[in-house]
Amino acid sequence: AAAIDVEDPSAAAADGKAWPFTEFADTLVDKLFHPSWTHRHGAASALRDLLSAQAVSAHVDAPPPGEMLSSEDAAAACSANRAWLQDTACRLLCVLALDRFVDMAGDRLMAPVREAAAQALGAVAHGLRAVAPADVLS
Repeated sequence: AAAIDVEDPSAAAADGKAWPFTEFADTLVDKLFHPSWTHRHGAASALRDLLSAQAVSAHVDAPPPGEMLSSEDAAAACSANRAWLQDTACRLLCVLALDRFVDMAGDRLMAPVREAAAQALGAVAHGLRAVAPADVLS
């Protein structure tokens, strides 16, 4: 397993602003296009699990403890979240379209990468419920 390089994890956590899964999620999104199907499947499965619980807060910077979020900061956070989720949705759609790995299990054909990517896309869509599906592709 490859280690995730984080320049200074204590700095982001200390100010309480950065989404704690930013580096991890970005690494998973990059792994969606890895040549090995096991990496693609693992990345899609991990994104599915992460975004099932965190889609609405993905790539959102929170205010420091005790401070209120201004309307400008709230709009910027919403925009950053929407942009990251739309980008991730587009990448997952690319995986669905391009992945050709199929495994035989008895008399059935299975496409584990596409299955996991479709499930991750569902988690992303849950976070994008206020965005029209056509906006993801534009």
